[in-house]
Amino acid sequence: MYSVEEFLKDLNPSQREAVLYNDGPSLVIAGAGSGKTRVLTYKIAYLLQTGYAPYNILALTFTNKAAREMKERISRIVGEDTASRLWMGTFHSVFLRILRTYADRIGFDSKFTIYDSADSKSLIKAIIKEKALDDKLYKPATVQAIISNAKNALITPGAYAASKELIEADIRSKKPLIKDIYAEYWNRCARAGAMDFDDLLLYTNILFRDHPDVRDHYRNIFRFILVDEYQDTNFAQHLIVHQLAKDHNHICVVGDDAQSIYSFRGANISNILNLRTDYPGCRTFKLEQNYRSTRMIVAAANSLIEKNKEQIPKHVFSDNDEGSKVAVLNAYSDFEEGYMVANRISEMRAISGFSYSDFAILYRTNAQSRIFEEALRKKNIPYKIYGGLSFYQRKEIKDIVAYFRMTVNPHDEEALKRIINYPSRGIGDTTLRKIGECATKHSVSLWQVVSDPLAYALSVNNGTLDKLKNFKELIDSFREAAEEKNAFDLAEQIVKQSGIFAAVFSDRTPENLSRQENLQELMNGVQEFCSLREEEGNESVSLIDFLNEISLATDQDNDKEENSDKVTMMTVHASKGLEFTNVFVVGLEEDLFPSAMCKSSEREIEEERRLLYVAITRAEKNCILSYAGTRYRNGSPTAMPPSRFLKDMDSRYLSLPSALNGDERPERREVDRFSSGNVFSRVHSRQWSDGQDSVNLKAKKSDLYNSEQYRPLTRMEQAVSKETSGTLKQIGNIQVGSVIRHDRFGRGEVIDISGDGDNAKIGVEFENVGKKQLLLKFAKFTVIENKIMDIEKIPSPCYVLDEALFRKNLELIRSVKERAGVNIILAFKAFALWKAFPIVREYIPYSTASSVFEARLAYEEMGSPAHTYSPAYIDADFPAIMNYSSHITFNSLSQFQHFYPQILAAGNKISCGLRINPEYSDVETDLYNPCAPGSRLGIVASILGDVLPQGVEGLHFHTLCESSSYDLEKTLEQVEKKFGHLLPQVKWLNMGGGHLMTRKDYNVEHLIGVLKAFKERHPNLEIIMEPGSAFAWQTGVLVSSVVDIVENHGIKTAILDVSFTCHMPDCLEMPYKPVVRGATDPVPGKPTYRLGGNSCLSGDYMGDWSFDKELKVGDKIVFEDMIHYTIVKTNMFNGIPHPALALWTKDEELKIWRTYTYDDYKNRMA
Repeated sequence: MYSVEEFLKDLNPSQREAVLYNDGPSLVIAGAGSGKTRVLTYKIAYLLQTGYAPYNILALTFTNKAAREMKERISRIVGEDTASRLWMGTFHSVFLRILRTYADRIGFDSKFTIYDSADSKSLIKAIIKEKALDDKLYKPATVQAIISNAKNALITPGAYAASKELIEADIRSKKPLIKDIYAEYWNRCARAGAMDFDDLLLYTNILFRDHPDVRDHYRNIFRFILVDEYQDTNFAQHLIVHQLAKDHNHICVVGDDAQSIYSFRGANISNILNLRTDYPGCRTFKLEQNYRSTRMIVAAANSLIEKNKEQIPKHVFSDNDEGSKVAVLNAYSDFEEGYMVANRISEMRAISGFSYSDFAILYRTNAQSRIFEEALRKKNIPYKIYGGLSFYQRKEIKDIVAYFRMTVNPHDEEALKRIINYPSRGIGDTTLRKIGECATKHSVSLWQVVSDPLAYALSVNNGTLDKLKNFKELIDSFREAAEEKNAFDLAEQIVKQSGIFAAVFSDRTPENLSRQENLQELMNGVQEFCSLREEEGNESVSLIDFLNEISLATDQDNDKEENSDKVTMMTVHASKGLEFTNVFVVGLEEDLFPSAMCKSSEREIEEERRLLYVAITRAEKNCILSYAGTRYRNGSPTAMPPSRFLKDMDSRYLSLPSALNGDERPERREVDRFSSGNVFSRVHSRQWSDGQDSVNLKAKKSDLYNSEQYRPLTRMEQAVSKETSGTLKQIGNIQVGSVIRHDRFGRGEVIDISGDGDNAKIGVEFENVGKKQLLLKFAKFTVIENKIMDIEKIPSPCYVLDEALFRKNLELIRSVKERAGVNIILAFKAFALWKAFPIVREYIPYSTASSVFEARLAYEEMGSPAHTYSPAYIDADFPAIMNYSSHITFNSLSQFQHFYPQILAAGNKISCGLRINPEYSDVETDLYNPCAPGSRLGIVASILGDVLPQGVEGLHFHTLCESSSYDLEKTLEQVEKKFGHLLPQVKWLNMGGGHLMTRKDYNVEHLIGVLKAFKERHPNLEIIMEPGSAFAWQTGVLVSSVVDIVENHGIKTAILDVSFTCHMPDCLEMPYKPVVRGATDPVPGKPTYRLGGNSCLSGDYMGDWSFDKELKVGDKIVFEDMIHYTIVKTNMFNGIPHPALALWTKDEELKIWRTYTYDDYKNRMA
């Protein structure tokens, strides 16, 4: 026997109070995630313990799933036998039992049939046909919905015909005979001995009204009534419950007015709001503790729903972790929104280790799924549509795509079977079967028989022959149009002339509204596809191109492999009652959420607000809201103001995008608008934006950023991959480095420019959709930032650091440091411009040194002691090294044993470490491979043994992991494999240099994920990283000038005022060919030059490059990406002057830091 006290211990005070009260009517307001199922379950168990018999308890739910879950829980408490005798189930299942018992009282046999929705629709369709009514006006689905609403309002056919208001409404909608169809449907169901689902409630009310003895019998049986989700009850359900509870008033209803979202199904929020009026003396219990969500999510949801006036006051709270603020993402377009969400899912998985099944994407309408399905597919993220079909599997989409397929290939038999009689044209199954038999007999396709039925002796009458002829002519007309029209224009013709448009848009039932949205979204997708393909340089985009694009989508839809680890996508309505670790609520724009169809009254707006409340409260740990500035509607981008609901929420609980305080960052300004071709402009007046103009244009779906894992690159490949020597630097007002804003892809940076005239293209790295190539004559975008240094202002020769680009790198490095929870320090071996250290210190305060001079530079100019490592220390230098260092790493055990006593004797608080060699490195250049066989750098595992010497607090390795974070991941596997037993013995692990995280194709999110995962495995370790190149990657140039031009055997050499040997030694050592601004790899017919240095070394040259025009003495030659590594290796061989050092400030001014004189050269010698 179970004990009441035993299970009551599991309840909080509010839950306990609600469970224990049974002296009268009670209303339990159960906030989101407050444990209402537990309260209902325990209350039933408590009632049983206090003397109620199981059959005296009626528990009503809305879904079979809820009923099963409740019964299973009760069974675990009171036993299966007792639980099985409860009257528990859905409204329909419980009252079906009663109706079968008393069927004869209402003129039915006890074995009456139940018509499902399809049966009901079929009967209505037959009645419409019998009455010779226009089925395009009297759509069966529409009539079915009207009859259902009438029944749920307890309006019989007689009452319907007597209602002046209803009859006038039907006349206004040009359906005056609805009353006759309803009456005939009612009579036909009765004659057939059948009820539909709505009848189960209607006839129960009739039974109780006309036969009080039956009602009183069940009043006496059901001594206690419990109802779940009472906010979702309609009038019929509300009245049944009221009739049963009227005498004893032992009723407990559980619900949340803040989650009433089904008015379109007949639910009436007044049922719960007015319950205390209907049941005088009703006690109210509020379950306000949310066990599901973080405090931030609950607070944000509360601040939203409190704006509703029609509600029961409550204050939901959570004792869970505070959690992150509700993030708000602002995409420039719906296209970018899809990729923004997909990218965020990838990032969160990498950083926090979530499974795909931990994510849900919730949208207001089914049609929105297309954009997100495409983005997830392109990012190789598995997903599933909960309670529905993926976009290309929906009937109306499959129908129109079948027409597309027939247009491209009329011999496509599956497509032909699908559309030959859709929309209906009188070609039935019998005719189709005969066509198939005929085709098999003659070994031809179905289309060949349709095209010439007489030639194949098809046995059909003349009327059918005419219909087949009309069908053939229709498809032929599409095929002829395909020769001239692009994909969108042809698709538009097919949709209209096939009759699908008229069929889908003939009425406004909820079912058909969804189909209309889906069809419109398909057309948006075709238009988008055409426009964006045009921007990529495809002047003719055919329907077959579009079919090729979506073939992957439909193929993946047919993948039946069961895999539970998938992102879940669904409408917000479908999400009610579910919960997910991370929830994205997308499309928060006016006329979408809230819906344009739900804005006619404040009551409708309040339901839309409740709908968003439901969406937000599905989230356990993270909730992300997103909206797009433009959305494709009716074939063109339309400006979409952010949803009013975003303003409703308290900003203290939101992480707002920059757009809420201005569309672009404060330092950005719009420079110019670039467009050509048939571009049209429109002011994009977004709420909460800075009011910048933008070009509004058509867009497309295209080949998007491929998130393939990165293969290791050589240093030369890395240099060329970012801005190849085959690219230009500027065309018109667009330059490499320009920041643009594209209508569909959003914000991006120009990374290369190629071609000229009509063939000019720009390559753009977009923040969310990755790399795209755009043909300038069709591309439409706005240039929003152009801060490229003015080369004419810079003296020659000169190294110039671009402060804006430098700070951008520093911001990213600091972000990685903070998000991954590691310590990142600057490696002087790659970047040692100490005049820039004040800027560095704003972001990163520490550095690493490899010699006594670098250590002193760190101490004096960075303002902090260095982390020092050298292959070998010299006795004379070591006291100074100790003075300038906080960490010292030794390359061998012998060096540690030699110098450690000095560290102890000096009493310095220096942390000592050992350099280890994992004997693994994926590097192609031996000069830079610290782990090559026989390397002098680091101690191999076989020498260290199992216990580290006393005084060793850290380990340090370096394997040149600059190519990608995947190299680091492989290296860490080797470190753990070979040195894992030593990691618990130390306090820190230095992962060395490389880590070129500021390179554009470096997967930063994967790096953060790798670091966080490693930290979780080794929580005792402080992780240190010491990149160098990453700080100054692509942040500066070497400006030089042509001083002479010589020619020898047809090879023209431009001799410069700089030297490869002296000023770009890294290019010769690697070797790699540097990028020259405005030059390309050799192009036949273009002026081509070798570039030579001004030293007397015969090998002091590189080449060749082609230029747009012949070079002349005095021309500026600009070498890109010259501020790291090569600059610290420079020398004064031949007494050649060192180039000046300068800063191009963020205010676009030149600041000369240092010039070099004869004394600098002389003082290097004795």
